[in-house]
Parts: sequence; C-alpha cells; structure tokens
Amino acid sequence: MIIGDKASEDCQFLVSAAGDKPEILIWRLQVNPQQAQTINMKVHIQIKTSFSEGIKFVVQTSPTQLVGVDFDKTLMFYDFVDKNAQVEKDKMEEDQKEFSSLVEEAFRDADNDGNGWLDLDECKPMCESLICTFGESLTEE
Repeated sequence: MIIGDKASEDCQFLVSAAGDKPEILIWRLQVNPQQAQTINMKVHIQIKTSFSEGIKFVVQTSPTQLVGVDFDKTLMFYDFVDKNAQVEKDKMEEDQKEFSSLVEEAFRDADNDGNGWLDLDECKPMCESLICTFGESLTEE
C-alpha cells in the first residue's frame, strides 16, 4: 500500500510490478470503511518504465514519488500527480487569475485620480456597491 497527499477512508492505493514487465501499476481500491473490505479495484495509473528486463522492487519515497529497481540494481525515479488533483489545482489557479483581474479592474475604476491609492472618497462607493451585492442595506453613519 502507498500513501498519497490526501488520506481517504474509502479509497486506498496499491503498487504492483512484475519481474517480466517494464511497467508499474498503481491500483485504486475502493473500500467499505465499516467492514474494511475491498468493493472495487481498478488500475489508476500505469507508469511505463525503461526497464526492459522487468522490475525487481518498487519503493515509495514520498507521496508523489516511486523508485523502481531492476535486476541490475539500476534506480529510476518516477514522479506522479493525481490527475483529478491536477485538474482541481489548474481550475483553482484559473479562478484566482480571474478574480485578481476583476479586483485590479475594480481598483482602476475606483481610483479616480490615478495615483495608485484609494482615498476614503474613492473607496466608499466601491464598498457600498460590494455591500449591496450581498443584499445588505446601508445606513448613514
């Protein structure tokens, strides 16, 4: 069994390699946490290696790295990333860029004198607009 970045009760991972195959398989095991039994098992990631004579050992060195050893004691390091996690990370980065762009645009629109700073008179309308978007009412204070 190997350990990934995120622990999950209903999912575990198992690594397999064969002495006559130049590949490492990472299997995803769906388990029932109440009964500690495997419900489903399928190949999650297949890593093609350059070991033509097969793989003797596979060792996990970090949550995202495996080391394969062939019969000639050659080491090969394999870094991998969960595809779902990578898609999620890419989406988060895209959302952050979009948000940053919107904030910069709002700042430029509010900075009437163009000095790069918002004074109280420039900031107040922007804050009022923001408060109204959340459905709050304004009071004169």
